[in-house]
Amino acid sequence: RELEKRHRGRVTALRQLHGAMRTLQVTVEDRVSEGLRLVEASDSLEKVKERHHDAGQALEAVQEEVKEAKLVVERTRSNARAALDDANRLAGDQGLNDSLRQSFQLLPGTLTEIDAMIAEAEASVDCMQLHVDETVIVEYEEREKKILNIGDQVGFSFLDY
Repeated sequence: RELEKRHRGRVTALRQLHGAMRTLQVTVEDRVSEGLRLVEASDSLEKVKERHHDAGQALEAVQEEVKEAKLVVERTRSNARAALDDANRLAGDQGLNDSLRQSFQLLPGTLTEIDAMIAEAEASVDCMQLHVDETVIVEYEEREKKILNIGDQVGFSFLDY
């Protein structure tokens, strides 16, 4: 009987030890899982920091380009103002007379358009020197207008070429 009592006491102690070990195992597994989640979160955080750093560098580069472009624009404006001042000075007190001012207002706004206008005028002069029939010139100009209208309808600009 004494032996049985000691044996039961040991079995109870072993069962308690087994329960404690089981609780400890679950706690350790939970801590390991939590640690793995923290490591993964830390890796993700590092990746976000790297992307943020790269984006920051790209932003700084773009800001520097914008800053340089602003300087170029300001220099260009300054040069244009100086050229305008020179032109006004050269024109003297007379300035541009009204008919000359109106002539300038009739010109297109870009150099490409002015070049196209000059080429057209030169072609007309060349045709006149060759004694080309007037109806051929009129027909050419009408066809040119039709082509330009069709280009406008489809969104194509011949001035770009």
